[in-house]
Amino acid sequence: MKTRGVMVLLMLCAGLPLLRAQAEPAAATNAAPTAVDLALRDPFTSPFAAPKLALNTTVPTPTPMVSTAVQPQAVPAPPDHSAELRAALKVQGFVKQGDRQFAMVGGRLVGVGEVIKVCVGAAVYRFRVSSIQGAAVKFEPLP
Repeated sequence: MKTRGVMVLLMLCAGLPLLRAQAEPAAATNAAPTAVDLALRDPFTSPFAAPKLALNTTVPTPTPMVSTAVQPQAVPAPPDHSAELRAALKVQGFVKQGDRQFAMVGGRLVGVGEVIKVCVGAAVYRFRVSSIQGAAVKFEPLP
């Protein structure tokens, strides 16, 4: 019975500061923490931690975006070397030896399957002689 009475007395003593804090308004905001403040504080938060700030619940209005896309620039067309290539691939004559036929192209005698290299400015073009028939020579451009 004695232990029960001591327990009741301890509970009453612990509850007195709570009753007094409800009856008295807070004197100052810079006052030292009271027993009530310590009793009600979150046990998982450090007393040295910064106070929690209220969350900003306003939604910012979106700002209109200014187009900063890079405008595509026109790629300059490669120079047209067709006139120079025609002059370099000009057929000057034909030679037939047995069943084989040759053509004189740019001062050089070439047969079917041979590769001709033509330099125009800084560009180098390559062509393969695909066929020689009668007075016609066909060239195939190579990469």
